[in-house]
Amino acid sequence: MKAEIVSRDGKIVRYTLPLEIFKEGKVYVAHCSALRLASHGRTRQGAERAFQEAAALFFEELQRLGTLKDVLRECGWERAPASTPKTAYTVPPQIWRSEITIKPVSKPR
Repeated sequence: MKAEIVSRDGKIVRYTLPLEIFKEGKVYVAHCSALRLASHGRTRQGAERAFQEAAALFFEELQRLGTLKDVLRECGWERAPASTPKTAYTVPPQIWRSEITIKPVSKPR
């Protein structure tokens, strides 16, 4: 998912955030581990739209409170290399999920 953060000095910093969407019962849940933020909707697209709105409000509120840097650091973000704008951070690594088959250790009787 693409996101934009506008810094206090008006610079726009763009990020691509990992977004995981899964169905839980009758609703779809959109979850971003990089922000520790989730939202939901009745469809996949609805969950993604709800998440985009929640993420925008999340960033706006953190900027209003002046705690954006602290919260991003707490979520595992780090300052970007010197060649990028001073307001830029690197998104924490994405968590990759996979499925495995567990085989019994002992033979069944």
